Amino acid sequence: MPADAAISLLRRSSHSKILDHVGLGVLTRFLPPDLVDEVLAGWRPTHGKKARTRALPARFGVYFVLALCLFSHLNSIDVAGQMVAGLADRLRTAGWRIPSSTALSKLRARLGSVVFAQLLQRVASPLTAGRAPWSHLGELLLVAWDGTSIATPAGPANRAAFNP
Repeated sequence: MPADAAISLLRRSSHSKILDHVGLGVLTRFLPPDLVDEVLAGWRPTHGKKARTRALPARFGVYFVLALCLFSHLNSIDVAGQMVAGLADRLRTAGWRIPSSTALSKLRARLGSVVFAQLLQRVASPLTAGRAPWSHLGELLLVAWDGTSIATPAGPANRAAFNP
């Protein structure tokens, strides 16, 4: 391995170790790193090979995508900056800088949706044991979604349906 490639690998792995400390505050209590790592391990088996060390580890990507949902008013670079704000000095010392929006988009694409579906299956559970008559609609578990608003096109039908 050329010396510059070895230095690059060492630098990436030190970044990854620091990025392992990134979480989302109270949300990390419900989606702890061990759970995220467990889902990620099942999502992309290594088939006996050592997993590739990346500048943007998959666990960081999971928390990043969740942070994008929580901070939808910010662009992806600002969200990543908010996530690492408490580790900025350590990351800067290690030579890390906030990735480009292209790199962050590739990270999201690499994860896909399966990881998040599996995380949801692991942490979501019905409020009722079994199948109470009110808990399902057909085969679907009903959920409540508080604090969400949607914009609908103006028109008499929408005003009648959505304006109390």
